Amino acid sequence: AHSTSTSVGHDASAPDVGASKDNHGKSHKAQRQEGTRNHELDRCRRAADAGLKHLTGAYPPLQVACIRGLASIPFFLAGIAIAGQWRGLVPVRWIEHVIRGGLAILMLWTFIYAVSELPLGTAYGIVLCAPLLITGLSAIVLREYVGPHRWLAIACGLAGVFVILDPSGSDMVTIAAGSSPSSCSFS
Repeated sequence: AHSTSTSVGHDASAPDVGASKDNHGKSHKAQRQEGTRNHELDRCRRAADAGLKHLTGAYPPLQVACIRGLASIPFFLAGIAIAGQWRGLVPVRWIEHVIRGGLAILMLWTFIYAVSELPLGTAYGIVLCAPLLITGLSAIVLREYVGPHRWLAIACGLAGVFVILDPSGSDMVTIAAGSSPSSCSFS
């Protein structure tokens, strides 16, 4: 006799175990691929940082900043060309554009100076506190409301940065001269 039933214990409407998904709807295979991509990007960033540190031994910080900027232009223009967004390159408000450009140059210059004088971990520990500074400055400059819980988070974050720095006093002048202006300019 011919049987049309499926194998015992198998429900045809049940999802395949190999295609299980997480809470965000991504399959586990897609998550692994994304994790591998992120890992490769992190490796590229670390290599770029090591190259930056190496270049600062031979060139002044502003020249390294210029080299870094010039090296990124082909990738930027390729992205613009692919997206077909050439009109988006024309600034609308020139004054704000010039101020932002000047702050970006100051940020990159002081960051590269900090990387040349400090260990990478110390320089990044300070520069990456910029989101804390942005939140604090939004209350002062933009007159936005920043609640007490956010001020507490800012204080805890800055205390964490202070712990990362392990301030012994010997590097504090270099830290103040290099990484702090970079964080403030970024903010």
